[in-house]
Amino acid sequence: MGNPLAGLTLQRRLEWDSKYYTLAMYDPFKVGQNRTRAFTPVGREWKVWMTGADSGLTLSLSLTFPDGGCTDAGDYRCMFDIGPDNDRVNAYSKPFRLKSEGGFYLYQITTDPGIHIGLTSDQEEGTELTLGCSYQGSSTLRAVWTTLGPGKIGTITETEPIGWYDAHNCLKTFYDSLMTYTVSRENDGTTFICSVYNGTQLLQAANLTVTIKKKARSMFNSGGSSQDPRTSFFFATMYMFLVLI
Repeated sequence: MGNPLAGLTLQRRLEWDSKYYTLAMYDPFKVGQNRTRAFTPVGREWKVWMTGADSGLTLSLSLTFPDGGCTDAGDYRCMFDIGPDNDRVNAYSKPFRLKSEGGFYLYQITTDPGIHIGLTSDQEEGTELTLGCSYQGSSTLRAVWTTLGPGKIGTITETEPIGWYDAHNCLKTFYDSLMTYTVSRENDGTTFICSVYNGTQLLQAANLTVTIKKKARSMFNSGGSSQDPRTSFFFATMYMFLVLI
């Protein structure tokens, strides 16, 4: 016959912790309140269930928390106390990972100055242009700027991230990565790409192509004559009519 199971302990290690902490303990061979102990957070709607002590059935230790949120994300495991009181050893279950889903969103790249529509922005040559890449999600995200075309990456400024908790107690962080450069003929038509990573995992990318604004063509050349043959004929006819009069 193997060593008897003397007790169960439910433990967890939150995402930002380096060690496990006890949530509940179940010692079926003790009497009264000493048999069960729970260390649930104050103000939470947690319930701890222990069964099997009096019926001889398999011991069970369960935890229910209907008000769970992102702050509960981490590893949960069960510790088994095996053997008599004077010679107990511990064994552990495989940790169960409780993940948090705070949500991720990448906004369209913005320009300052100017308002663009779609994925192209027309700018005056010589403009000092700032592209903004805004996104929100977990606190471990980062943005990487790259280009397609003749242009190069300009000066990058990372604003201070802003964090807040949503209705599900999930911590969300808002980021704004800015890239500034001067629009010129050398970088005309460059596509700028903002890629957002969580560690080494690419989540999503946004892109914007910047072109030099084309100047409107004048109807008259430097001498003042019309560029349209029909207009030239009209003025010539009027001139001849006045001379004849």
